[in-house]
Amino acid sequence: MREMEPRQTEDPDRARVLSRKRPPFKLDPRGKLLLLLILGSLSELVYVTFFLRPYLLLEYYTIPLLDLGKISDRSQLSAAAFATAFLLLFALYYTGYRLCLVQDCPHWSWAVLAFATVFSLTLMFVYPVGAVDIFDYIINGRILAHYRLSPFAHVAAEFPHDPLTPYAAWQSIPSAYGPFWAFLAAGVNLLAGSADLLANVWAFKGLAILFYVLDIGLIYGILSEIKPAYALPGAFLFAWNPLLLFETAANGHNDSVMMFFVLLAIHFLLKHRASLSIVALTCSVMIKFITIILLPFFLISLLGPQDGRARDSRRSGDSEVRGRPSPSQPLGEGLPTEPSVGMRLFGDRKRQVISLVTYGLLSLGVMALLYAPFWKGFGTIRLGQRLSMFTNSLPTLLMLLLRPWLDARQAKWLVGRLALVALGLFCLTRLARLARYEQGRMACHEQGRMAGRPYPLIIVSFEVILFYLLFTCTWLQPWYLVWLVALAALVPDLDTAHQVVLFTYTMTWAYIVYHFVWFWYIPAMNWLNRLGVHSLAVGATLLIPWAFSAYLLWKRRNSLPLGGQY
Repeated sequence: MREMEPRQTEDPDRARVLSRKRPPFKLDPRGKLLLLLILGSLSELVYVTFFLRPYLLLEYYTIPLLDLGKISDRSQLSAAAFATAFLLLFALYYTGYRLCLVQDCPHWSWAVLAFATVFSLTLMFVYPVGAVDIFDYIINGRILAHYRLSPFAHVAAEFPHDPLTPYAAWQSIPSAYGPFWAFLAAGVNLLAGSADLLANVWAFKGLAILFYVLDIGLIYGILSEIKPAYALPGAFLFAWNPLLLFETAANGHNDSVMMFFVLLAIHFLLKHRASLSIVALTCSVMIKFITIILLPFFLISLLGPQDGRARDSRRSGDSEVRGRPSPSQPLGEGLPTEPSVGMRLFGDRKRQVISLVTYGLLSLGVMALLYAPFWKGFGTIRLGQRLSMFTNSLPTLLMLLLRPWLDARQAKWLVGRLALVALGLFCLTRLARLARYEQGRMACHEQGRMAGRPYPLIIVSFEVILFYLLFTCTWLQPWYLVWLVALAALVPDLDTAHQVVLFTYTMTWAYIVYHFVWFWYIPAMNWLNRLGVHSLAVGATLLIPWAFSAYLLWKRRNSLPLGGQY
């Protein structure tokens, strides 16, 4: 890749944005703030008009197993309204993001947080039309809190006379989550009133919203340490994302809780609290297992000596962060080369092995402690349950194409294992890149020093989650993008921001396909074991993100100027 010459300006961080031919906004500070308030007010109007009024929670919560299509009677007008709402929201959202890139007022963060809270509280009163997982959270919490039984060994169908059982969608399947979530769900169920359905729905939504707000605060705090100029845009990228708000506040998914502990682990790593970082990440794994793929990267990052250079570089200000890598350039370009910043892989093997074993045992100890009350053998761990579930993904298409030669179980087993192998190989390439950085052997293509050791970890974590969602996730759901945006918000790079904005928008079309189009054209959609509907869904949700990712790869390979850097 060609070496880039940094611009010699008074503020090199803003120069990458302001050096464009035409700045995105030419308003004075008060005018920009007024525009932000207008964007927030218009967004709130859309949420009220298109989500709150037609899908009011108080009107529908007593009817079991409703969804977007059932409530709207799958009408074309409702589908058009749903698609239009997200189109408007994403247009307002992206305009607000570009506005935050050039703001100069430090008080904007409160306005961004206030609107995110208002949006969340509005959507809290919306029926969870996107998924009924929240009702499974409630019944699994009740199994532990009320019946004093393990949700990993007992299912809702065992309690046919329980007033909450009819609302559970997965009545015959044990909890697919970790033990830490089981304890949280039981606690929320007790606080809300064990058998009070409406109170439980609001309580679980409130939990998701609380952690969503905490996620925003952690993102802002981490960026204030490693890239202060991007703290507001990064927090905005997460806080106002319409899909994330819909999945968290309306549908009540627990992904914001899981990502809180990932962000907390990064925060502790930034503060050189290695043990707390591992504990936090392990707590995330014990909510939803997917973040276990990040554990090796954290272990690699924690093997280095705890010197004071990272602290000194953070104190030196924004001007020393010009050497930041972006996801569209190889990890290590723009990073310091001094081995003392990272680990010396060949300098102190004994210390590194001891550290690796210590942190690994700490993580296993936390897992064992949380699983101990439920343990009934390795079947208690429901880690492989999702491998047999397929929807809206590249592995789903491959599995269906194999059905003429293999039965459903064989095809699912084969494709699920191939997806695991592909993900594992990709993770190995990222581990190798992170290790090379830690050795301090990568060339520095720009002047300056990285502010804080977690930054390379953030980059590879984002890339791994992105690869998983785009190519190897068998059961791809829109709310999984909470994981991606939480990490992307920490990457001060416009290409990354464009990638996640585009991906989160296209994933909203999964609702149109599966709740409306499927039922309009049932014979065509059910063609070849439902290959029709899944092909349409993959085309609508993943084709554009695949194309954009390929463009970014081509851009990097051809050494084009990284104009997307902030």
